[in-house]
Formats: sequence, structure tokens, C-alpha cells
Amino acid sequence: KRRPKDERDLLNKVKVFARMQTREDFDQFSMGMLNEHALRQRIKQLQEWRRNGITTLEDGAQYEVERSQRLSRRATTQRDSVHLLERLQKIVASRTIRDSASEAAAQKQNSRKPASIVDIESADGIELLSGPEKDLCSRLQLFPRPYLAAKEVLLAEYARVGCLKRRQACELVKIDSTKARWIYDFFVETGWIKPPVREDGDAAAVSIDGPMPVYLAALDTREQPVVKSEF
Repeated sequence: KRRPKDERDLLNKVKVFARMQTREDFDQFSMGMLNEHALRQRIKQLQEWRRNGITTLEDGAQYEVERSQRLSRRATTQRDSVHLLERLQKIVASRTIRDSASEAAAQKQNSRKPASIVDIESADGIELLSGPEKDLCSRLQLFPRPYLAAKEVLLAEYARVGCLKRRQACELVKIDSTKARWIYDFFVETGWIKPPVREDGDAAAVSIDGPMPVYLAALDTREQPVVKSEF
């Protein structure tokens, strides 16, 4: 007959003493350990019965039967809960994939629309911006508070190290990298920061691949649609 797991674990622990005893002595020692373990388990069971108000062996046997049934029902309920949770996770995952695909399609469609100027005149922090900064934020579709936060970070880093590269600026501010590049170029044009000096002594030229810088886009006289801010 196969022993229960707790008894097998106990026998594995006492095997170390087999090297110091004869086979008969070790067998007797092992049986003593198993008897002690059984007595401890029985005492623990009787104490549990006492705590639950059981005073007879018949009531104790009935209690163990009902306890086994409760544990079986609990295990079944847990399995059903796990199955239900797995089904819900699959449903949520499928909906997430579907929503992501719809969002990606909408973003792709919106990306084809011409860039518009955002009306930020009623946004929080607008009074802290100069005229060129207001125009920059409008054309970048960036509200004043995120812009001011990026400005504070870039100017603080420039004051600390004495120069600042465009790549470093993009890594420092937590906004779109394209907007960060335009902000960096705007600061260079206004003289607030200076790019690193090359070995020939000239400052590195400010240039960027892509559309015209936003702070120069003001020269573009084409009419731009105005989008009212929901800020």
C-alpha cells in the first residue's frame, strides 16, 4: 500500500540516520517516527473537533464526511471559476484586438487630414507664454502646460551642461519626438539654448529632415482651419 505524501516526506528526512544504524534499528526507528507523526495528526484532529463542539467519535466521523464533501464542492466551484475567468479573458482579449484595429484604422484615416491650428487662448497657462510661443503651441497642437514643462526641463539641462543636442532634447521631454525637435529648434532660433560647438569652432547647424519648422510656418499665408480647444 502506497503511503501518504506526508509519511513519505518524513521517511525521506530520516534516511540520513540509516548510515549510523543497522537495518533492524533503522526500521524500528522509522516506525517510531511514523507512529509519532500519526499521533500528532490525531491530536490535531481531535483538537479541531473540540473547537467545533464535537464530543463523540460518531459526531467526529460525520464531521469528517461533511468536511470532505465541502472541500470537494469548493474544488469544483474553483474549477468552474477558473474556466469562467478564462472565457472572460478570451472575450476581453478579442474585444481589445478588435478595438485596437478600429482605432488604428481611425488614426490612419485621421492622419490623412491636413494639420490644423488649435485654439489655445482659453487653455490653462496661456498667460505665461509669449506671442511666438503661443503660435508655436497652436501649430504643434500642444497645450501650454506640457509645453512649459518641456521648456523647464530643456532649459534646466542646458544650464547644467552648457549645451544641448536635439537628440538629448527628444529623450528628456515626454512628448512626441517631432514636437520636441520643433521646440528645440525654436529655442535655438530664439537664442535660449545653443547647440554643441563643432571642432572647427562653429555651432552645429540647426536642420531637420521633414516639413518646414513650425516657427517658420507662420510665413505660410495659406489659410489654416481653426479647431476649438476642448481643454
